[in-house]
Amino acid sequence: MVGAAGLEPATSCQELWPSDAPIQDFDVVLGTAGIAIDVRYQAISDLGQVAINKVLQGLQGLRTKLGIPDLVLNAVRIPPASPTNPK
Repeated sequence: MVGAAGLEPATSCQELWPSDAPIQDFDVVLGTAGIAIDVRYQAISDLGQVAINKVLQGLQGLRTKLGIPDLVLNAVRIPPASPTNPK
């Protein structure tokens, strides 16, 4: 069973995430190389590394508190659905 502390990284990530690129889904990946948060977001264009780095900087306190200095954030853009043209 995962306690509330297990949900902290994702909750904090959502709070820090740019509002113009809503999170669609995420996974927390535990691997031999460390811990990663894989986020899928919807946006017209990629957020870019600058925006991702701002989220990581915002997570710095949480990374320190949990003792996970090498936490990785992977972001994948999901393009918005194309509008359908009624015939």
